[in-house]
Amino acid sequence: MCPLDAVAKSRLVWLDVYGVPLRCWHASFFLRVGRMMGVPMFIEKETMKKARLDRGRLLISIPFDSKCLENIKVKEHSRSFEMSIVEVATPVDQEWVRRFLGLWNGDLHSISNSSPESKWN
Repeated sequence: MCPLDAVAKSRLVWLDVYGVPLRCWHASFFLRVGRMMGVPMFIEKETMKKARLDRGRLLISIPFDSKCLENIKVKEHSRSFEMSIVEVATPVDQEWVRRFLGLWNGDLHSISNSSPESKWN
């Protein structure tokens, strides 16, 4: 049970990442992008299957009062490129988190201290 004076310190957000070159379309790259803004939690299945290549989507945990970067410049394979990052306006469904990650027990800390990378393999 959570104490009545508990305060949320982080939140889960979906990020849409635009402008990712095909050569960079792999889990380690999306994890790197997620780490630039917070703690990566999950990469959307459609992103990993390359079902659509106009954008990649990942779930991250960020401090409650933080905003995500809008544009980032990344160097990969000796080339630099710019990507656009958009925080998806739809709130993260906590039932989805419990069901698909199978980790969440009401304490976000428990997700952060687990190994989300194992969920992407």
